[in-house]
Amino acid sequence: MINRVKEAYWQCTAFKVASLRFSELLSITISVSLINLSVVEPARSQNYNFQTADGIKESTTFYKAKAAKGLVLLLPMLGRTSSDYAPLVKPLLDCRLSVLSVDFRGHGASIESKKGRVDFRNFKDSDWHKLPADMELLLKSLPKTIWTSGQPIYIVGASIGANTAAITAANSPVVKAIILLSPGLDYHGLCPEDAVAQFKGPVLIVASSEDAYAYSSSRQLAAINTKRIRFQSFNNSGHGTQMFGSQAKLAETLASWLNSLVQK
Repeated sequence: MINRVKEAYWQCTAFKVASLRFSELLSITISVSLINLSVVEPARSQNYNFQTADGIKESTTFYKAKAAKGLVLLLPMLGRTSSDYAPLVKPLLDCRLSVLSVDFRGHGASIESKKGRVDFRNFKDSDWHKLPADMELLLKSLPKTIWTSGQPIYIVGASIGANTAAITAANSPVVKAIILLSPGLDYHGLCPEDAVAQFKGPVLIVASSEDAYAYSSSRQLAAINTKRIRFQSFNNSGHGTQMFGSQAKLAETLASWLNSLVQK
């Protein structure tokens, strides 16, 4: 009796499946395919640590591009970490640009030193002034597994990271272009105006109009050299890496701009 009930159940189920219209089956197939397409494998990364001149173990995250033709250094905002640049990593890798994303001293994983733990919330301006020297040291000590000598290096920085990017680039011949997201004329004593004037490579500055100080600073920095410096403005888009969330195409735009420089 039980076997007959099971047989009747499966016959009924088979009939229901067979009764589905072709269009319904096609719809199911397409839905499953779209679900599979939406799953994007995250980029593989590895940690790379270096020691600053005063003994802080500074942490970076490296993403290697296939057949890389350059390296992009990503510098975060005050109080933020390398993870804020997640939207930019894949577009850069797609352009065959490897990525090295930094946690500044006292931020994220960069809190260990010979003298104990370091916390940016206890920093004085003199501590912030060490950021460019940290980045210059990093660039000078890059292993061949991360950067091949002769390839261009680009820097993207946000807020105080933008100021650090400009000052680092002015003192580092290997840096060929910089992108400054919401720079300021003075963040904790880091003043990029002279550095932007001294740096001879292309500069892209991005800021949002409601971000009053960064916006006015950006316009002043862009006016230093209108042929070499491009200014991109937005409205109601936030500060620094916050703009990735409000401007869906920003990451692709930045990657495309850097890629166009490599092609030249």
